Amino acid sequence: MAEFQFFPTDVDGKAFAEANGRKVDVKNNGARQEGASGILGISNGIPTVDIDLTSVCPVNGASVDMMALTLAQQVINVGFFHNGAFFVGPYKIMSGSLDDKSKDGTSMGSWKLENAGPMTKVA
Repeated sequence: MAEFQFFPTDVDGKAFAEANGRKVDVKNNGARQEGASGILGISNGIPTVDIDLTSVCPVNGASVDMMALTLAQQVINVGFFHNGAFFVGPYKIMSGSLDDKSKDGTSMGSWKLENAGPMTKVA
């Protein structure tokens, strides 16, 4: 029987324990090549792997300060598990949003990370 488990995303060398969701968009970025006689083929593009993270935002602070990393505009290493392997690559946090609700006392964050270089399959 298959085993299912959510592993936290590693951000800037730390497990982002408060992350409660991750969406990974993988694109090969190839393009259709068309000529006078029709479709000639598809080019090989530069693959990109972009990540959307959601998280809870504890009052006392999170294990990773995503707001500070976003404002610093630095390229950071981000890693995640997929299909039994760990992948890591350089990323820049392009945007984030906070959603605070007084009614139920929650504070949620969402963060968009764009791939800034090649991904490496570590294990």
